[in-house]
Amino acid sequence: MRYVSPETFEFDGIVQKYPGCHFEVAEYIDTHNIYIGIVDEDGAVARCTINIPRSIPNDRIAIKDWSENEGMDFKLKEMKIIEGDPVDCELSGFVTIDVYMLGEKGKQLVSEYLKEKENG
Repeated sequence: MRYVSPETFEFDGIVQKYPGCHFEVAEYIDTHNIYIGIVDEDGAVARCTINIPRSIPNDRIAIKDWSENEGMDFKLKEMKIIEGDPVDCELSGFVTIDVYMLGEKGKQLVSEYLKEKENG
């Protein structure tokens, strides 16, 4: 089950700009943590989140902000998907995965996803 937001936006990636993007929301199967990605008509543009080995509340997401996602946390703050400073973290190999509280837009997306999931 996944939810794709109806509104479109332009995503400014590291290499190019992607017009006509939508947010995609789902859950990781094993932990039920929230997944948020960016898609366009051709498929995945960016994976904003990463799964961590423990469950976290649905009002938080773990952000992938290294390698091709460098600066993702700043972009998600600008779009109000997340807010504030990290509230938690998970050590993984050579990186620290920051966990953020959802912002206004992030809460709205997760709420819509959970409604659709509940309604089947």
